[in-house]
Amino acid sequence: MRATAIAAGIFVVAALTWVGISGQAVRERPGPGSGIVDVRGTVAVSELPAVTVSRLPAVDVSRLPAITIAPYDFVRTRASYRVVWSDGESEDLTIIELGRDGWARVSATRWVNLALARSVETR
Repeated sequence: MRATAIAAGIFVVAALTWVGISGQAVRERPGPGSGIVDVRGTVAVSELPAVTVSRLPAVDVSRLPAITIAPYDFVRTRASYRVVWSDGESEDLTIIELGRDGWARVSATRWVNLALARSVETR
């Protein structure tokens, strides 16, 4: 059992070494696999064939259900939180009203989207 494990380990190390060395081989001539390909002639983009996709199903976006972001379970109204925004700035906010999709009213005229915050922690 031990000899089999040692032999398998040697085989794996040898295989990985061979793969690492052969992937870095340099070839004398340009061609497929060398990373250097010599193109002769002209290539005209206008001569490319037209590509079309058939049998695409019709998609009516108006019939899809609305996507909403689940609210944070721990955020409550009349509670204060320290919010760190994506730019690293932090501010202390008191939640007046919770809206949909992460929105929270923090003053009579200001709403913030807590989903855009890097972190929200109870103060």
